Amino acid sequence: MYKIVVVEDERGERELICRIINELYKDFSVVADFGNGLDALEYITKNDIDVLLTDIKMPQMSGLDLINQIHQNNEKIKCIILSGYNEFEYARKAITYGVMNYLVKPIDVDELTDNFSRIKSILEYENEINQTDIPEISEEFFLDLCMDAIDDTCELYRRYSALNLPFSISDAYGFILKINLNDYAYKHKYTEEQFARSLTNIQKKFFGDYVYYFYSRESDFYFFVLNCDTSSLENIQKQLQSAFDYDIVLSFVSHFTDLENVDCDIFTLNDKLELLISHKLLNRKSLCRKLSQSIMRNISQSGKINFQSINSEILSVLGLDNIDSLLSKDINIRNFSDDNIIKYVEEYIENNFNSEISRDDIAHHVYMNPSYFSRFFKKKKNIGFYEYLLGYRVSKALELMKTNMSIEKISENTGFGNSKNFRRTFKLKTSYTPQEYRNEIINKSKEI
Repeated sequence: MYKIVVVEDERGERELICRIINELYKDFSVVADFGNGLDALEYITKNDIDVLLTDIKMPQMSGLDLINQIHQNNEKIKCIILSGYNEFEYARKAITYGVMNYLVKPIDVDELTDNFSRIKSILEYENEINQTDIPEISEEFFLDLCMDAIDDTCELYRRYSALNLPFSISDAYGFILKINLNDYAYKHKYTEEQFARSLTNIQKKFFGDYVYYFYSRESDFYFFVLNCDTSSLENIQKQLQSAFDYDIVLSFVSHFTDLENVDCDIFTLNDKLELLISHKLLNRKSLCRKLSQSIMRNISQSGKINFQSINSEILSVLGLDNIDSLLSKDINIRNFSDDNIIKYVEEYIENNFNSEISRDDIAHHVYMNPSYFSRFFKKKKNIGFYEYLLGYRVSKALELMKTNMSIEKISENTGFGNSKNFRRTFKLKTSYTPQEYRNEIINKSKEI
């Protein structure tokens, strides 16, 4: 239950607003209401709340002054301004204070409902990211930013604040860098995620701390580099080639002067559909709406549908009978329920655990974006994907330990790649080395 404070100097209006919220919005509860900003400020500084709904014109302290005071100590509180003054200057100033919206009285219940739905989505997102590492948060943020999926300015600012950067979103200049590893697809030894981490770490030596991986396709890896110029490009290319022994080509996708104006046209229809599915599964309605619009632009030319750009296999997997289904107001992804996704993942692991499996491989298999797949899987299974995969492989290894198969062969047949990696993981999961465990089994069978 999210806690709301209502501030309105007209008592009758205040009581009506409180009653509407408590009766219509089951996820929100009015915990206090006040007739002036000073009393509200005193309460909020001593109590945790999630949302502030305040009039703009009040005695003693205005709504804008109240919000300004609150945000000096707690930027996480979501604020909505109510006013009888339909003036642009108030709205513009409210936005600079991080206000979610500016609503003109009398209250339109439908508009208030839209605002609460959006606030709920943002609060749920913030609760999720409290349990997630910054690399994953940044990967998702920059991906959504580049795919034009972020719904509005307020959400952009909220998501950016989760990165805890020491500069504002309007001051975050930089560039998007593409690193192409020509031979990667043929001789890589590591997963895409491992490569991305290594590439990120090397870039940070040259560009500074604000380098963020957000996307890869085949041999191309894409990075956001913030608050840095491009003078180190030649040196970093030599360093990368030396570290990986690959033919590496670096190129700029685009430059930007702030994050509200990023241009990055690198995504396919397939990419957008995967991201749409991911946000639909995570119940991010506003992002789904924005992505649906982007998809429609992707598949149409001069108002006509470009049927050649629609992949029939994707339509089949989505459970769509034809293009008309995609054009409907609410895209119906029938096959992609939470339980079905998990079932497909479990089946894929069961059939492929003895070969190399990466997060990206399995995410694409179920038509999800890899970054969001990690979050979705952990949310549904209460365990990370790689942790689950390792546990499954160890369970299969335990079965094979009862046979005459060699330790080296078991490590190979359970997808660990090499016996050293297998022994380390096996001991971590069971507290035995493989040989110790096998001896234990043999001893017990002799006793029987």
